Amino acid sequence: MSLVKRSVLLVGLLLVVAGAVWVWGNRQFLYDWQTVQSYTPSAEIAAIPPLAGMSDRGKFLFYATEPVVSEATEFNQQCTRREATAAILGCYDGVNIYIYRVDNPELSGITEVTAAHEMLHAVWSRMSTKEKTHLERHLEQVYERVKTDALEERMAYYERQQPGERVNELHSILATEFTELDEELERHYAQYFVDRQAVVRLHTSYETVFTALKKQSESLRQEAEAMLAALNADIAVYNAAVTKLEAEITAHNNRANTIDNTSYAEVNAYNAAQGALMARRAHLEQEERSLDRRQGEYQEKIRQYNSLVIRSETLTNSMDSLKSSSDTAE
Repeated sequence: MSLVKRSVLLVGLLLVVAGAVWVWGNRQFLYDWQTVQSYTPSAEIAAIPPLAGMSDRGKFLFYATEPVVSEATEFNQQCTRREATAAILGCYDGVNIYIYRVDNPELSGITEVTAAHEMLHAVWSRMSTKEKTHLERHLEQVYERVKTDALEERMAYYERQQPGERVNELHSILATEFTELDEELERHYAQYFVDRQAVVRLHTSYETVFTALKKQSESLRQEAEAMLAALNADIAVYNAAVTKLEAEITAHNNRANTIDNTSYAEVNAYNAAQGALMARRAHLEQEERSLDRRQGEYQEKIRQYNSLVIRSETLTNSMDSLKSSSDTAE
């Protein structure tokens, strides 16, 4: 074999090896590309990426998971529920994204936020260890700046139920729920969102519903407690005054048999005392009507508070696939 032929054969072999190496190094992308080419999103799924502000790359990775929006019974089979009291709205099982369909108009946007959250889990699963380690420091720094009691409680839940997935969850939560991140994170998320604030606004819109309800119910609760305390105190004063007046009226009536009816002074004093007692009774009757009115106002305040509690529970239950499926079964 000539040197030229050997060289051509060697180059060809090197190209084959290089191609094989490239294919192996990009096997996830090739798998994703093939999946996306064969995936036809429903109209409901297709509407999500633009509303959530996803970039073409974010949309590509979202479609690569062949996402599905499911009703309660199906969703409960697709996504494992570890704590009955903690509702979940979506999950990524390493291959597919499943999203629970929330049919409550007050929670508009929750599907898109859930989809973006889960899409970022797919992003995280495709990142190298080096990339994850680099982002972890930024994610934790931002978390320390923006954390709330509710977020700390939420992260504690993830620690219990998904050990080792803390940073993965932060990666999805911070991107979809918080306005101000650091420059490094913004650059990272810009790969997957053309407008990250779009999904944050959606999250804020339905979270505001819960925040407003909580604020209103807490205000009503405090007002009702203050009203009840004042009402109970005034009722105690009223009851003591009634008891005292009744005793004085009884004593006054008993004196009727002992006064000298021929004495102008005694009769006038008796009648004056009786007039004063009647005036006090009239005042107490007026006070009783006032207390009845205030009791009515207190009951109305309680009714308003209970109405807010029921509305809040209804909203919360509409996000809970277990409760929705049990309602359907009934």
